Amino acid sequence: YLYNVMFFMFCSCISKSCFSLLTKYLLESYSHVSSFQLLAYRSVLMFAISIVLLGGFWKYLFPPSLFNSKKTLLGVIIRTIFAVFSISLLVYALKNMHVSDVYSIYYIYPAIILVLSLLFLKNEKFGYFDYICLFVCFIGALLIVKPTWLFTTDISNLETQSKKTFFFLFVIIASCMKAVEDIIVRGVGNEVPALLFPFVYSILGLIIFLLHLFLFVSIHYH
Repeated sequence: YLYNVMFFMFCSCISKSCFSLLTKYLLESYSHVSSFQLLAYRSVLMFAISIVLLGGFWKYLFPPSLFNSKKTLLGVIIRTIFAVFSISLLVYALKNMHVSDVYSIYYIYPAIILVLSLLFLKNEKFGYFDYICLFVCFIGALLIVKPTWLFTTDISNLETQSKKTFFFLFVIIASCMKAVEDIIVRGVGNEVPALLFPFVYSILGLIIFLLHLFLFVSIHYH
């Protein structure tokens, strides 16, 4: 079972990396393409994949436990909202920053998950090595961001550094939201099927991103 989980995690990391590189390539190669347009296309693709994967298992997608427990239903809703905002901030940051800088900061979210797990989850075990990694993650993020109040001494470079810090803040917020998403998924456990999360996300993404795309295209052509 452990090896199966590790394999799925590996596939997830590879897919996430390909998504990030392709997103950065499209945003740089086609300047007229907005981050919301890419997210709209992503939601359509995710919705189509969800439909194919679900096949004849629709009746298992919304189990009674989902509607019988307000906590579970609320968790799914909050997780979906956070996922939409998190990916929006991340893609917007990719449009204005280097991929290496974005993901060097974004991947502090495992450390944030550790903190949230201690606060909100029970029966989670942590060792000294986990706390060391937690400390190193935040120090590494601080060295990458280099906030103006701590590192900048050149007044002429202050405006540029402040602009970079602004986009770094977007990435940090996205990583915090991502951490909350994972904590919610862990808290919900096996009460709902795993495919429910991407399916509900794709529906909300279609509503938000396609609406923005429609308004953007309408204003652009008028």
